[in-house]
Amino acid sequence: MPIDSDQESALSLLGDEPFPAKRVFLAALFPALFGMIVGFLIVPPQVGFDPAAGLRAWVNFMNGGTWNTISVPDPNNIAQTTEVAVTWWPPGQYLFHGLLNLAGLSLAHAALLLAFLCSLSGCVGSAVLAAELGAPGESLPWIAAAVGCSSQNLTGFIGYWGGEPLIMALWPWVAVIAWKLRNRSILLVCTLPILFVIGSYIKYSFAIYAICILLFLWSERLVGLSLEGLGGASRRIGDVIRVSFPLVIVGLLYVILRHCFLSGEGSPLQGWEHRYSLREILAYTPMSPLTSVSNFQEPIVRAGIRFLHKEYDDVWLLVASIFVWLSPFAIILYVYFVFQRRPLLRFAGIAALTTVVVFSTFYILGYSVALRDRYYQQAGILLSAVVVVYAFEKRKFSILTQVFVFGVMIFGVLKFSRSVQAVEGRSPPAYIGVQGFAFITPPRVINELRLIATHRSSIIAISNPALALELDFVRHPSTHIFPTYGNGIKVAPSYKGRVSQITIAEPIWSQRNLRSRFVDYTEDEWTCYTVDDWVFWQTGYSRNEGE
Repeated sequence: MPIDSDQESALSLLGDEPFPAKRVFLAALFPALFGMIVGFLIVPPQVGFDPAAGLRAWVNFMNGGTWNTISVPDPNNIAQTTEVAVTWWPPGQYLFHGLLNLAGLSLAHAALLLAFLCSLSGCVGSAVLAAELGAPGESLPWIAAAVGCSSQNLTGFIGYWGGEPLIMALWPWVAVIAWKLRNRSILLVCTLPILFVIGSYIKYSFAIYAICILLFLWSERLVGLSLEGLGGASRRIGDVIRVSFPLVIVGLLYVILRHCFLSGEGSPLQGWEHRYSLREILAYTPMSPLTSVSNFQEPIVRAGIRFLHKEYDDVWLLVASIFVWLSPFAIILYVYFVFQRRPLLRFAGIAALTTVVVFSTFYILGYSVALRDRYYQQAGILLSAVVVVYAFEKRKFSILTQVFVFGVMIFGVLKFSRSVQAVEGRSPPAYIGVQGFAFITPPRVINELRLIATHRSSIIAISNPALALELDFVRHPSTHIFPTYGNGIKVAPSYKGRVSQITIAEPIWSQRNLRSRFVDYTEDEWTCYTVDDWVFWQTGYSRNEGE
């Protein structure tokens, strides 16, 4: 296809500067090393709620269980066990950590090593993607540094968050490959569905980011048609079908492969009791692509929790009163970007609008998806790149914009340091578990649970999957953990049968009566004691009786 002057003008926006590989790598390396040093020498990482459930599936597999399942008491006879598939989260979120653990690293050190590698990959990949989409070479190290110093990236060094760092590392490279193959339909059809499935094997929500890529490629093809000139109506329709067909095939192949290799049963895309108000949704989702990298609203919410004594989501009833007035301006900005000729601006706008529409729909339908800005980090990275590029191209505003970008980076580092200080300065100190993870649960509680776990033929009912993971490494083979945390793990309404001992351990503020689920025990058989604001309900022999 011949290239006319308009096309040359559009292509010239991509730039022809050499890629500053050394400066980009150094910009990506320093924040990764900073996070690594903190994780190894100051505060070990904690393990998040959902990822701990996935790691429990890995431990069960290493102990001879079925892949991607955990062992739980059989509801028909709690003296026996059955396996429950972990479908809420895909196995890719813990597979790489498990393999490193199998090679000899503790799970905490495996999480730190992967956080380091993912940080490097995500930062360098973001710079490469920006370069491919026309960012000037002098801006690329700043883009890598902005991503590396972001709160979302550094958080991975003080907490294991499953597939989040892996997706951050993979997505920009998938976008780069898609861009490189945009005019090679056969290679595009053969490559993209496989890459999309790999991403979904790590985290189900990669499907949203795959949609962003496909919509961006489609927009690029439509721009190409507009540069070719307009013909008759029938020709225009035929051209649109022609350029859309390969992308439709990519989408269909992805859906088929995902259905074949991944189970969607029990995923978060199902209803729950609590639903966000329309005001909360309109306040939160449109602003999240802009705030996801800086994560500046998180301290606001945490302060509200601390001083107002409200739950995380409830604080947004107050924050929404401000954000809801800013959301229309964010939407206007995204739409403006979508209609720009420059690929970087258009991709940023498409990614932001797509994630806003998808997650708004999830919230409106009442799906089990929480208000978390990390879900928007891919769009946030692209928007950050736009800001950095603007700083270098609009010279009269460059100092002000660079100060803003530098401020966001400093904010991310300070927020990370504050999170480290909050764990390091705890009294009593954080408990370091068998696999090197830090726990903010009182050490006396963990030691009590570890002692109980050594008893034979017992059941420990606990709501924290991170503590359940810790006990998996110390429990007697005949003792089993009864998970009560719900997500992705089906908890039966009643359990029959008897065992030597049942222990239910929960924080004192918990109001659940799990004792009633064990129908073959009477209320008189339960005894209660407390350890550091945790309540222990037990049946069977004394808490001090060992095996």
